[in-house]
Order: sequence, then structure tokens, then C-alpha cells
Amino acid sequence: MPVDLTLTCGNAEKRGYKWEIDVIRNEQGDFEYLEDIARFVNEEGYKIGQSWAGDLQFAPYGLYKPIRKGESTDSTKKETTELGE
Repeated sequence: MPVDLTLTCGNAEKRGYKWEIDVIRNEQGDFEYLEDIARFVNEEGYKIGQSWAGDLQFAPYGLYKPIRKGESTDSTKKETTELGE
């Protein structure tokens, strides 16, 4: 899978993405959830860029979600509500 090392948490929004999760390696050095990540990249337009954590050994990359029209990029906004609100 291609990795865009110019895509960072700092510039993702300007480029039409938002950081979703860091891609981590297990103790054996294999990437966790590789099949799911490949599906997100290949089918849903996600990109792999630099990690949020900056831990090159255990979380070397980040998974970035494309921002859909009308979708909020403010991570402080509540995306769900509780029953009865």
C-alpha cells in the first residue's frame, strides 16, 4: 500500500483528510489489522500518512479518513448523542 509521508496531522484537514488512527505493529513487527486497513484504503479512499504518535517503531503510520462534504472536522464536537438528550 502506498504511504504519503507528506500527509500529517497538521496538514490533513487542508488536504481533505482527518487523522483516524495510528497503524501499529505487534511485538513480532507485523502490522495489526492490515486487511481492514487495506480495505479502507482501496475501497473507501483513506490514505496512509505519518502517525500522530510519532513512534516509528510501534506506530510508524497513521490512517487518514477523507472528509466528506458536510462532515465536521472538529474533534471536540460530539458526534453522537445520548438517549434522552
